[in-house]
Amino acid sequence: MPVAARIFASRCWPTTRPTLEVVGGAGRGKAIIILNPVDPPILMRDTVFARVSEPDEASMVAAVETMVTRLQAYAPGYELLLCEVDGDLVTVMVRVRGAGDFLPRYAGNLDIMTAAAARVGDGIARRLQTTSAVA
Repeated sequence: MPVAARIFASRCWPTTRPTLEVVGGAGRGKAIIILNPVDPPILMRDTVFARVSEPDEASMVAAVETMVTRLQAYAPGYELLLCEVDGDLVTVMVRVRGAGDFLPRYAGNLDIMTAAAARVGDGIARRLQTTSAVA
């Protein structure tokens, strides 16, 4: 496994669990990272399992599909593979294919982080412009 992948994993993985709890509102979060050194590299995939009290399948599936559509606006390679509700267990599986413009197509994780950071930056810039126009 390349050194960069190990460094990335060692820095990102420990922050995922508290992010699930603090930002996502999970009562208890758990993150497991699986790095696959296969050659040729595979596309990034994520699976999220959640135990939900009082699940409403229709609204949860609609919320996931809405978020996927929003993400695809700035990360077109984001693809929903599965959204399933089985009692109180919700399973969501996604795959991210990179644009392939600067990085390989299998580097979808880097593409989506870069695209998300650019989107946040654009939002901050718009807010600052609006604030300075008012002042």
